[in-house]
Amino acid sequence: MNLPDKPCKVGIMANVRFPTCWDGRNLDTPDHMSHMAYPETGTFESGGPCPSSHPVRVPQLMYETIFNTGLFNDKSMWPEDGKQPFVWSMGDK
Repeated sequence: MNLPDKPCKVGIMANVRFPTCWDGRNLDTPDHMSHMAYPETGTFESGGPCPSSHPVRVPQLMYETIFNTGLFNDKSMWPEDGKQPFVWSMGDK
């Protein structure tokens, strides 16, 4: 996923979907991830099958966030190279 390279009139929207298949044993794991998995094919919405290692389907959790970036629509505020000024908190552009 890339952030837009031009001003956005209504902001930037991000959707984060969490895994929907559970291993059926662990409520958490040392890496906080391997006890969950995504469907083998398709999506939760399309009814994709869970992998045999994670056979228990759980409700889908999705966060939708809209960032109000309108204050930065003036391109003169953007970096000199013209690239958009936004980055994720972990540094990804």
